[in-house]
Amino acid sequence: MPPVFEMPKGENFVEMAQISAINKEIKALERSETFAHLKKQEEFIREDSKASVQALKVSAKAASAKRKKQREEANQLPEL
Repeated sequence: MPPVFEMPKGENFVEMAQISAINKEIKALERSETFAHLKKQEEFIREDSKASVQALKVSAKAASAKRKKQREEANQLPEL
């Protein structure tokens, strides 16, 4: 079965030069100090957010237990 299309190669493939230029720019940005600083900042924010969510979960669970206790105590009161 013959190929559906022929892949352009070398100079016939103008987009390859553009792709290569973009890849070089990406690699340069990834090696920059700013990128490293932002990655560390992102990691700190993620860890801080995770701790905040965990604290909120604990708080919500405690509040739920308190409400349950209050309902049980209210059920023990005599009818009027």
